[in-house]
Amino acid sequence: MFEINKLAKLSYNQDNPKSPYLFSGITVKIQQAERIALIGSSGQGKSTLHHFGRSLD
Repeated sequence: MFEINKLAKLSYNQDNPKSPYLFSGITVKIQQAERIALIGSSGQGKSTLHHFGRSLD
């Protein structure tokens, strides 16, 4: 299997620099045919992380 998608050292906060990070220092590697799930409470950055991954297509 070979690596097909990778996000490395990803961090994100809102437009305000004083706002807390939704996530920080995340590295995700997804292999061919591998399935992942993003789980967590509302407002934890799941959709934002998904959008970052989709932008690599």
